[in-house]
Amino acid sequence: MPSFDANDYVYLDWAATAPLCEEAAQAMAPYQVPGRANLAVGGNANSLHAPGRAAFAALEDARRSLARDLGASRPDEVVFTSGATEADDAAVLGIARAAAAERRRGGAGAFIPHIVTTAVEHDAVLAPAKRLEAEGFRVTRLAPNRQGFVEPAALQAVLD
Repeated sequence: MPSFDANDYVYLDWAATAPLCEEAAQAMAPYQVPGRANLAVGGNANSLHAPGRAAFAALEDARRSLARDLGASRPDEVVFTSGATEADDAAVLGIARAAAAERRRGGAGAFIPHIVTTAVEHDAVLAPAKRLEAEGFRVTRLAPNRQGFVEPAALQAVLD
């Protein structure tokens, strides 16, 4: 493995590899147990055996704590995903479909849901937008200017 002095290095590629902060490392330490001892804290939280029930309890404690810290109305408003792509996918699809269902329940009639994004989003956003487009949603992809920003007037022009 190549070596370098991290103190002399400016790392700007934190898109998917941001270093774990000390507080998170400390909070995770009890769950980073190697070998068979991990069964006491790392069981499958969807299993009915004792290690699974212990893992489920720890997961739900974390969900309640996070919900409280975030000011969520209920712990089930906190959803854990395996990473950013899954989270983006769930957010884009979930919010769009929920908004469309809400409008239908409210009697919006011929309402066609409209998704507005940028043409330079990560594929984790563009792929679910494309899927929604195939389902009948309108999708507008705004082009950024030369500096990489969407002009407010361009956004305003597509909002309806």
